[in-house]
Amino acid sequence: MAKETVSVNIVNWNGLPHITGCLDSVFTQDYKGDIRVIVVDNGSSDGSCELISEKYPQAKILKKEKNLGFSMAHNEGIRAADSDYCLLLNFDIILEKNFISEMVSAINKKSDIGMVSGKLYKLVNGKPTNIIDSTGIEMPFYFSAPIGELKEDQGQFDQEGYVFGPCGAAPLYKKKMLEDIKIGDEYFDEDFINYVEDVDLAWRAQLKGWKCLYTPRAKAYHIRGITRSNNNWTRNDYYRSGYRNRYWAMYKNVTRAEFKRNFFKIMLKETVFLLTDKEGACSRKVILLAAWDAYRGRQKMHHKRLAIQKTIAVSGKYIGSFFKFDELNTWAYAKYLLKESLRRRYAYIKHSILRLLYFVLNYFRRVYHLFKRAVRLPVRLAISLLSYAEERIE
Repeated sequence: MAKETVSVNIVNWNGLPHITGCLDSVFTQDYKGDIRVIVVDNGSSDGSCELISEKYPQAKILKKEKNLGFSMAHNEGIRAADSDYCLLLNFDIILEKNFISEMVSAINKKSDIGMVSGKLYKLVNGKPTNIIDSTGIEMPFYFSAPIGELKEDQGQFDQEGYVFGPCGAAPLYKKKMLEDIKIGDEYFDEDFINYVEDVDLAWRAQLKGWKCLYTPRAKAYHIRGITRSNNNWTRNDYYRSGYRNRYWAMYKNVTRAEFKRNFFKIMLKETVFLLTDKEGACSRKVILLAAWDAYRGRQKMHHKRLAIQKTIAVSGKYIGSFFKFDELNTWAYAKYLLKESLRRRYAYIKHSILRLLYFVLNYFRRVYHLFKRAVRLPVRLAISLLSYAEERIE
Protein backbone atom coordinates (compact mmCIF):
# COMPACT_ATOMS: atom_id res chain seq x y z
CA MET A 1 0.00 0.00 0.00
CA ALA A 2 1.37 3.40 -0.96
CA LYS A 3 2.18 5.80 1.84
CA GLU A 4 0.00 8.88 2.12
CA THR A 5 1.27 12.32 1.22
CA VAL A 6 1.96 14.78 4.02
CA SER A 7 2.09 18.52 3.39
CA VAL A 8 4.24 20.29 5.97
CA ASN A 9 3.04 23.88 6.14
CA ILE A 10 5.15 26.46 7.95
CA VAL A 11 4.21 30.10 8.51
CA ASN A 12 7.34 32.23 8.72
CA TRP A 13 7.59 35.77 9.99
CA ASN A 14 11.11 37.04 10.65
CA GLY A 15 12.13 33.59 11.82
CA LEU A 16 15.78 33.77 10.73
CA PRO A 17 17.29 32.49 14.02
CA HIS A 18 15.00 29.44 14.12
CA ILE A 19 13.71 28.49 10.66
CA THR A 20 16.77 26.46 9.64
CA GLY A 21 16.50 24.21 12.69
CA CYS A 22 12.84 23.63 11.91
CA LEU A 23 13.38 22.84 8.22
CA ASP A 24 16.44 20.67 8.87
CA SER A 25 14.33 18.52 11.20
CA VAL A 26 11.59 18.26 8.54
CA PHE A 27 13.92 17.21 5.72
CA THR A 28 15.58 14.50 7.84
CA GLN A 29 12.35 12.68 8.76
CA ASP A 30 12.26 8.90 8.39
CA TYR A 31 8.74 8.91 6.91
CA LYS A 32 8.64 6.72 3.80
CA GLY A 33 5.82 8.55 2.10
CA ASP A 34 5.89 11.81 0.17
CA ILE A 35 6.60 14.97 2.21
CA ARG A 36 5.88 18.29 0.55
CA VAL A 37 6.98 21.46 2.28
CA ILE A 38 5.11 24.75 1.90
CA VAL A 39 6.43 27.89 3.57
CA VAL A 40 4.07 30.85 3.77
CA ASP A 41 6.22 33.91 4.38
CA ASN A 42 4.31 36.71 6.12
CA GLY A 43 6.29 39.66 4.74
CA SER A 44 9.55 38.87 6.56
CA SER A 45 12.19 41.61 6.53
CA ASP A 46 15.08 39.74 8.18
CA GLY A 47 16.31 37.80 5.15
CA SER A 48 14.76 34.52 6.28
CA CYS A 49 12.69 34.14 3.12
CA GLU A 50 15.78 34.54 0.93
CA LEU A 51 17.67 32.04 3.09
CA ILE A 52 14.90 29.45 2.66
CA SER A 53 14.92 29.92 -1.13
CA GLU A 54 18.66 29.45 -1.27
CA LYS A 55 19.15 26.62 1.23
CA TYR A 56 15.92 24.65 0.70
CA PRO A 57 15.02 24.86 -3.03
CA GLN A 58 12.68 21.86 -2.62
CA ALA A 59 10.38 23.93 -0.40
CA LYS A 60 7.53 25.79 -2.06
CA ILE A 61 7.42 29.40 -0.87
CA LEU A 62 4.27 31.51 -0.86
CA LYS A 63 5.63 35.00 -0.31
CA LYS A 64 3.23 37.63 1.01
CA GLU A 65 3.81 41.36 1.03
CA LYS A 66 2.53 41.84 4.57
CA ASN A 67 1.85 39.88 7.74
CA LEU A 68 -1.47 38.12 7.17
CA GLY A 69 -1.56 36.62 10.64
CA PHE A 70 -1.57 32.94 11.57
CA SER A 71 -5.07 32.00 10.40
CA MET A 72 -5.04 33.51 6.93
CA ALA A 73 -1.46 32.42 6.20
CA HIS A 74 -2.13 28.80 7.17
CA ASN A 75 -5.34 28.84 5.14
CA GLU A 76 -3.28 29.86 2.10
CA GLY A 77 -0.93 26.96 2.75
CA ILE A 78 -3.74 24.43 3.23
CA ARG A 79 -5.41 25.52 -0.02
CA ALA A 80 -2.11 25.03 -1.83
CA ALA A 81 -1.59 21.57 -0.30
CA ASP A 82 -2.42 18.58 -2.53
CA SER A 83 -2.01 15.92 0.14
CA ASP A 84 -3.77 13.47 2.43
CA TYR A 85 -2.60 15.20 5.60
CA CYS A 86 -1.47 18.66 6.64
CA LEU A 87 1.16 19.06 9.34
CA LEU A 88 1.17 22.69 10.42
CA LEU A 89 4.33 23.92 12.12
CA ASN A 90 5.50 27.03 13.89
CA PHE A 91 8.94 28.08 12.66
CA ASP A 92 10.34 27.74 16.20
CA ILE A 93 9.77 24.00 16.50
CA ILE A 94 12.18 21.09 15.99
CA LEU A 95 10.91 17.58 15.27
CA GLU A 96 12.43 14.29 16.27
CA LYS A 97 13.29 12.06 13.32
CA ASN A 98 10.21 9.82 13.59
CA PHE A 99 7.70 12.59 14.34
CA ILE A 100 5.79 12.45 11.05
CA SER A 101 5.80 8.64 10.92
CA GLU A 102 4.28 8.40 14.39
CA MET A 103 1.71 11.13 13.73
CA VAL A 104 0.53 9.47 10.51
CA SER A 105 0.42 6.08 12.23
CA ALA A 106 -1.77 7.55 14.97
CA ILE A 107 -4.20 9.32 12.65
CA ASN A 108 -4.80 6.08 10.73
CA LYS A 109 -5.86 4.08 13.78
CA LYS A 110 -9.54 4.92 13.35
CA SER A 111 -11.53 6.53 10.58
CA ASP A 112 -13.04 9.21 12.85
CA ILE A 113 -9.64 10.51 14.01
CA GLY A 114 -9.11 13.77 12.15
CA MET A 115 -6.48 15.41 14.37
CA VAL A 116 -3.37 14.23 16.18
CA SER A 117 -1.27 15.87 18.88
CA GLY A 118 2.27 14.81 19.65
CA LYS A 119 4.28 15.30 22.82
CA LEU A 120 5.88 18.76 22.71
CA TYR A 121 8.69 19.72 25.05
CA LYS A 122 10.13 23.15 25.88
CA LEU A 123 13.12 24.29 23.84
CA VAL A 124 15.21 26.64 26.00
CA ASN A 125 18.20 28.57 24.61
CA GLY A 126 18.27 26.19 21.67
CA LYS A 127 18.50 23.12 23.90
CA PRO A 128 15.86 20.40 24.32
CA THR A 129 14.44 19.85 27.81
CA ASN A 130 12.17 17.27 29.41
CA ILE A 131 9.71 19.99 30.47
CA ILE A 132 6.35 19.60 28.76
CA ASP A 133 5.13 22.35 26.44
CA SER A 134 1.92 20.62 25.37
CA THR A 135 0.40 17.17 24.98
CA GLY A 136 -2.78 18.60 23.49
CA ILE A 137 -5.48 21.09 24.44
CA GLU A 138 -7.92 20.74 27.31
CA MET A 139 -10.98 22.98 27.78
CA PRO A 140 -12.15 23.17 31.41
CA PHE A 141 -14.95 25.74 31.72
CA TYR A 142 -14.21 26.98 28.13
CA PHE A 143 -10.67 28.04 29.08
CA SER A 144 -8.16 26.41 26.73
CA ALA A 145 -4.86 25.26 28.20
CA PRO A 146 -1.91 23.16 27.02
CA ILE A 147 -2.09 19.82 28.80
CA GLY A 148 0.90 19.28 31.05
CA GLU A 149 2.61 22.60 30.36
CA LEU A 150 5.67 23.29 32.56
CA LYS A 151 5.55 19.83 34.15
CA GLU A 152 8.63 17.62 34.10
CA ASP A 153 8.05 14.50 32.05
CA GLN A 154 8.42 11.54 34.39
CA GLY A 155 6.37 9.12 32.33
CA GLN A 156 2.97 10.48 33.35
CA PHE A 157 2.25 11.51 29.74
CA ASP A 158 3.17 8.19 28.10
CA GLN A 159 -0.43 7.00 27.74
CA GLU A 160 -2.03 7.42 24.33
CA GLY A 161 -5.55 8.83 24.47
CA TYR A 162 -8.16 11.24 23.18
CA VAL A 163 -7.93 14.97 23.90
CA PHE A 164 -9.99 17.99 22.88
CA GLY A 165 -7.55 19.15 20.22
CA PRO A 166 -3.90 19.52 19.21
CA CYS A 167 -1.69 22.49 19.99
CA GLY A 168 -1.43 24.79 16.97
CA ALA A 169 2.38 24.61 17.04
CA ALA A 170 2.50 21.14 15.43
CA PRO A 171 -0.91 19.58 14.72
CA LEU A 172 -1.56 16.92 12.08
CA TYR A 173 -4.93 17.24 10.33
CA LYS A 174 -6.64 15.01 7.81
CA LYS A 175 -7.25 17.07 4.70
CA LYS A 176 -10.65 15.36 4.44
CA MET A 177 -11.57 16.68 7.89
CA LEU A 178 -10.41 20.20 7.05
CA GLU A 179 -12.60 20.22 3.95
CA ASP A 180 -15.53 18.90 5.98
CA ILE A 181 -15.43 21.56 8.71
CA LYS A 182 -14.44 24.66 6.75
CA ILE A 183 -16.86 27.59 6.61
CA GLY A 184 -16.88 29.16 3.17
CA ASP A 185 -13.27 28.83 2.08
CA GLU A 186 -11.83 29.25 5.57
CA TYR A 187 -10.36 26.38 7.57
CA PHE A 188 -9.09 28.58 10.39
CA ASP A 189 -11.34 31.55 11.11
CA GLU A 190 -9.57 34.48 9.48
CA ASP A 191 -11.34 37.01 11.70
CA PHE A 192 -9.34 35.58 14.59
CA ILE A 193 -6.06 36.60 12.86
CA ASN A 194 -3.89 35.11 15.65
CA TYR A 195 -4.53 33.08 18.81
CA VAL A 196 -7.25 30.54 19.77
CA GLU A 197 -7.78 29.63 16.09
CA ASP A 198 -6.55 26.09 16.84
CA VAL A 199 -9.11 25.79 19.66
CA ASP A 200 -11.93 26.99 17.42
CA LEU A 201 -10.98 24.56 14.64
CA ALA A 202 -10.77 21.63 17.09
CA TRP A 203 -14.14 22.62 18.59
CA ARG A 204 -15.83 22.67 15.18
CA ALA A 205 -14.25 19.33 14.33
CA GLN A 206 -15.40 17.74 17.60
CA LEU A 207 -18.96 19.00 17.01
CA LYS A 208 -18.90 17.30 13.59
CA GLY A 209 -17.79 13.99 15.04
CA TRP A 210 -14.04 14.15 14.38
CA LYS A 211 -11.75 13.15 17.23
CA CYS A 212 -8.24 14.11 18.31
CA LEU A 213 -5.74 11.47 19.41
CA TYR A 214 -2.65 12.22 21.50
CA THR A 215 0.38 10.06 20.76
CA PRO A 216 3.37 10.23 23.13
CA ARG A 217 5.67 8.62 20.55
CA ALA A 218 5.75 11.71 18.31
CA LYS A 219 8.09 14.14 20.04
CA ALA A 220 9.12 17.71 19.21
CA TYR A 221 10.63 20.76 20.91
CA HIS A 222 9.02 24.19 20.92
CA ILE A 223 9.88 27.76 21.95
CA ARG A 224 6.50 29.11 23.06
CA GLY A 225 5.70 32.79 22.47
CA ILE A 226 8.77 33.66 20.36
CA THR A 227 6.92 36.31 18.30
CA ARG A 228 5.76 38.22 21.38
CA SER A 229 8.76 37.90 23.70
CA ASN A 230 10.25 41.02 25.31
CA ASN A 231 7.55 43.28 23.92
CA ASN A 232 4.87 44.62 26.26
CA TRP A 233 2.71 45.99 23.44
CA THR A 234 2.75 42.62 21.64
CA ARG A 235 1.91 40.77 24.86
CA ASN A 236 -0.94 43.21 25.52
CA ASP A 237 -2.30 42.51 22.02
CA TYR A 238 -1.88 38.78 22.66
CA TYR A 239 -4.11 38.89 25.74
CA ARG A 240 -6.68 41.20 24.20
CA SER A 241 -6.91 39.30 20.90
CA GLY A 242 -6.74 35.94 22.65
CA TYR A 243 -9.63 36.63 25.02
CA ARG A 244 -11.69 38.28 22.26
CA ASN A 245 -11.20 35.16 20.15
CA ARG A 246 -12.11 32.99 23.13
CA TYR A 247 -15.48 34.74 23.42
CA TRP A 248 -16.00 34.42 19.67
CA ALA A 249 -15.20 30.70 19.77
CA MET A 250 -17.70 30.28 22.61
CA TYR A 251 -20.38 32.22 20.74
CA LYS A 252 -19.88 30.12 17.61
CA ASN A 253 -19.62 26.69 19.17
CA VAL A 254 -21.51 26.51 22.48
CA THR A 255 -24.89 24.91 21.86
CA ARG A 256 -28.05 26.55 23.15
CA ALA A 257 -28.93 23.53 25.28
CA GLU A 258 -25.47 23.46 26.84
CA PHE A 259 -25.59 27.19 27.56
CA LYS A 260 -28.98 26.89 29.25
CA ARG A 261 -27.90 23.89 31.30
CA ASN A 262 -24.72 25.55 32.56
CA PHE A 263 -25.82 29.20 32.51
CA PHE A 264 -25.34 29.87 36.22
CA LYS A 265 -21.99 28.07 36.33
CA ILE A 266 -20.75 29.89 33.23
CA MET A 267 -21.68 33.29 34.66
CA LEU A 268 -20.15 32.39 38.01
CA LYS A 269 -16.90 31.18 36.45
CA GLU A 270 -16.61 34.22 34.17
CA THR A 271 -17.21 36.60 37.10
CA VAL A 272 -14.53 34.88 39.18
CA PHE A 273 -12.18 35.05 36.20
CA LEU A 274 -12.73 38.78 35.88
CA LEU A 275 -12.20 39.40 39.60
CA THR A 276 -9.05 37.29 39.87
CA ASP A 277 -5.81 39.25 39.92
CA LYS A 278 -3.87 39.02 36.67
CA GLU A 279 -0.19 39.52 36.08
CA GLY A 280 1.61 41.68 33.54
CA ALA A 281 -0.36 42.92 30.55
CA CYS A 282 -3.39 40.74 31.33
CA SER A 283 -5.25 43.27 33.47
CA ARG A 284 -8.99 43.50 34.02
CA LYS A 285 -8.98 46.45 31.63
CA VAL A 286 -7.59 44.22 28.88
CA ILE A 287 -10.23 41.55 29.58
CA LEU A 288 -13.03 44.12 29.45
CA LEU A 289 -11.66 45.55 26.19
CA ALA A 290 -11.53 42.01 24.79
CA ALA A 291 -15.17 41.45 25.76
CA TRP A 292 -16.13 44.75 24.12
CA ASP A 293 -14.23 43.80 20.95
CA ALA A 294 -16.04 40.46 20.89
CA TYR A 295 -19.41 42.15 21.31
CA ARG A 296 -18.70 44.58 18.47
CA GLY A 297 -17.82 41.66 16.19
CA ARG A 298 -20.79 39.49 17.08
CA GLN A 299 -22.49 40.03 13.71
CA LYS A 300 -19.48 38.59 11.88
CA MET A 301 -19.69 35.50 14.05
CA HIS A 302 -23.46 35.02 13.81
CA HIS A 303 -23.62 33.45 10.34
CA LYS A 304 -20.70 31.20 11.27
CA ARG A 305 -22.55 30.10 14.39
CA LEU A 306 -25.60 29.23 12.30
CA ALA A 307 -23.48 27.14 9.92
CA ILE A 308 -21.82 25.26 12.79
CA GLN A 309 -24.96 24.62 14.84
CA LYS A 310 -26.79 23.14 11.83
CA THR A 311 -24.23 20.38 11.35
CA ILE A 312 -23.64 19.12 14.91
CA ALA A 313 -23.23 15.34 14.84
CA VAL A 314 -22.44 14.51 18.49
CA SER A 315 -24.44 14.38 21.68
CA GLY A 316 -24.49 17.17 24.25
CA LYS A 317 -23.14 14.75 26.83
CA TYR A 318 -20.10 13.91 24.69
CA ILE A 319 -19.08 17.47 23.87
CA GLY A 320 -19.92 18.66 27.38
CA SER A 321 -17.50 16.15 28.90
CA PHE A 322 -14.56 18.26 27.66
CA PHE A 323 -15.68 21.34 29.61
CA LYS A 324 -15.99 19.72 33.06
CA PHE A 325 -18.87 21.86 34.32
CA ASP A 326 -20.19 18.81 36.16
CA GLU A 327 -17.02 18.92 38.27
CA LEU A 328 -17.51 22.57 39.23
CA ASN A 329 -18.54 22.98 42.86
CA THR A 330 -21.05 25.79 42.42
CA TRP A 331 -21.46 26.67 46.09
CA ALA A 332 -17.71 26.61 46.73
CA TYR A 333 -17.25 29.05 43.86
CA ALA A 334 -20.11 31.21 45.11
CA LYS A 335 -18.49 31.37 48.56
CA TYR A 336 -15.17 32.21 46.96
CA LEU A 337 -16.81 34.95 44.90
CA LEU A 338 -18.42 36.48 48.02
CA LYS A 339 -15.18 36.23 49.96
CA GLU A 340 -13.23 37.76 47.07
CA SER A 341 -15.75 40.61 46.76
CA LEU A 342 -15.48 41.38 50.50
CA ARG A 343 -11.70 41.16 50.35
CA ARG A 344 -11.62 43.58 47.45
CA ARG A 345 -14.02 45.95 49.23
CA TYR A 346 -11.82 45.88 52.34
CA ALA A 347 -8.69 46.29 50.23
CA TYR A 348 -10.29 49.25 48.42
CA ILE A 349 -11.22 50.97 51.70
CA LYS A 350 -7.78 50.29 53.15
CA HIS A 351 -6.14 51.62 50.00
CA SER A 352 -8.32 54.75 50.04
CA ILE A 353 -7.43 55.47 53.69
CA LEU A 354 -3.74 55.02 53.01
CA ARG A 355 -3.94 57.32 49.98
CA LEU A 356 -5.74 59.96 52.05
CA LEU A 357 -3.14 59.64 54.81
CA TYR A 358 -0.38 59.97 52.23
CA PHE A 359 -1.87 63.17 50.79
CA VAL A 360 -2.36 64.68 54.28
CA LEU A 361 1.20 63.89 55.35
CA ASN A 362 2.57 65.12 52.05
CA TYR A 363 0.58 68.36 52.44
CA PHE A 364 2.00 68.99 55.93
CA ARG A 365 5.49 68.13 54.70
CA ARG A 366 5.22 70.77 52.00
CA VAL A 367 3.81 73.33 54.45
CA TYR A 368 6.69 72.60 56.85
CA HIS A 369 9.28 73.12 54.10
CA LEU A 370 7.60 76.35 53.01
CA PHE A 371 7.58 77.53 56.62
CA LYS A 372 11.27 76.70 56.97
CA ARG A 373 12.05 78.70 53.85
CA ALA A 374 9.86 81.60 55.03
CA VAL A 375 11.58 81.71 58.47
CA ARG A 376 15.10 81.16 57.14
CA LEU A 377 15.20 84.40 55.11
CA PRO A 378 14.42 86.91 57.92
CA VAL A 379 16.73 85.03 60.33
CA ARG A 380 19.58 85.26 57.84
CA LEU A 381 18.76 88.94 57.29
CA ALA A 382 18.79 89.61 61.04
CA ILE A 383 22.14 87.84 61.44
CA SER A 384 23.58 89.87 58.59
CA LEU A 385 22.32 93.13 60.17
CA LEU A 386 23.81 92.21 63.54
CA SER A 387 27.15 91.41 61.94
CA TYR A 388 27.08 94.71 60.07
CA ALA A 389 26.19 96.60 63.27
CA GLU A 390 29.05 94.98 65.18
CA GLU A 391 31.52 95.94 62.46
CA ARG A 392 30.32 99.57 62.54
CA ILE A 393 30.60 99.75 66.34
CA GLU A 394 34.13 98.46 66.27
